[in-house]
Amino acid sequence: MSKSLKEIWAELASLSNSQEGIRRLRLEPDHFKVYAGWSTQIEQPALILEIVTASLPTDIEFPQSTGFSVSTTSLVPGRSGVVRIVIEALDDRFRDLFPVLIQDIYEYIILAANEIDMVRRTVSRLNHWQVFLKRHRHVRLSETEQIGLWGELWFLHSRLIQRIGIEAAINSWQGPEGRNQDFEFNGTAIEVKTTAASPHEKLHISNARQLESAGLDNLYLYHIALVVHRESGLSLPGLIADIRQLVQANSTTLESFNEQLFQTGYLESKSSWYEKTGYHVLSQNAYRIEAGFPRIALDDILEGVGDVKFSVVLSACSEYRVNPDPFSSGEDENA
Repeated sequence: MSKSLKEIWAELASLSNSQEGIRRLRLEPDHFKVYAGWSTQIEQPALILEIVTASLPTDIEFPQSTGFSVSTTSLVPGRSGVVRIVIEALDDRFRDLFPVLIQDIYEYIILAANEIDMVRRTVSRLNHWQVFLKRHRHVRLSETEQIGLWGELWFLHSRLIQRIGIEAAINSWQGPEGRNQDFEFNGTAIEVKTTAASPHEKLHISNARQLESAGLDNLYLYHIALVVHRESGLSLPGLIADIRQLVQANSTTLESFNEQLFQTGYLESKSSWYEKTGYHVLSQNAYRIEAGFPRIALDDILEGVGDVKFSVVLSACSEYRVNPDPFSSGEDENA
């Protein structure tokens, strides 16, 4: 495609207002009828697919989301007729995110073997994005989210992979799925907390279940203290590239890692946003969560009390620190 979708949408948007409805321009490859569209009614981009009616599987159900709508219209009746599928932005809050969504769907569906496969691929990616939009309202990760994600990935790359292996380490990463702890394997769970403030004395616990050890053999709170640099240190895209380099030989594990990364809100197409910020690890410490550890336990929360959040002061946790670090090889692996 000689022009990007963004350029094509801008071109369609600039056309005369006499062209009402949805303006469109056919995209490559020519063996599929896929169009970039522009809705003049809501002034938003769209993706349009036109298929033979018989190519629309009877078991297909198009998802609806807070960020997009999907409509189907019969252009020519009958099984040998034509159906138009239109995917449009639904909410101005997702104006910046929707073109990324459409670009992703387009790049995925043009690899389809036939029209039926193309429709199934479209639904698959829409379901994929529906989950994303439920969790994220912005294209760009906040500074706090970037630091938190970097810390989890650093622990994965510099600690867990060497401890349990690449495949097991990737599979143990639970944070993107919204589980209680960030990592869990073989009865052991780790909640990773990353700070870049100075001094690094207090950790914020957003959910009491993060430090709940019931049903686990071992639960650790792993604290990573960082210093943030401008154009120095290891960036978030750089760390992700290092992990992918280790995982690339296993396509299934790589796919799993990429999907988990996507669910955190990190979009590969926007990786350049994070390239100039680098991080260096100042210190890392593991604390065993057991009886007496300063926390609010679930058993202490009265019925009717919800959304419990609290802070843990590290100076009060020294007796629970595990030394040597149970996840370290003993070498200095500061980034």
